[in-house]
Amino acid sequence: AASDVYKRQALVIEPNGSVSECKAIKSELKDDKLIRRLESKCRQMQFEDRPGLDVTKAEYPIRFNP
Repeated sequence: AASDVYKRQALVIEPNGSVSECKAIKSELKDDKLIRRLESKCRQMQFEDRPGLDVTKAEYPIRFNP
């Protein structure tokens, strides 16, 4: 929708499912403090444990609909 605001994050996901790095790579948000808080929350995400896999790098989009 026209009023949606988008943010894209780069994630580094460890084999145990923890997020070791999260950085905004593209954002329409104009609030640096909010971006830092979202990055902090992103690092708290937990994915499925995948023993034997390498570290995974991924991009994760977020869409805000005020």
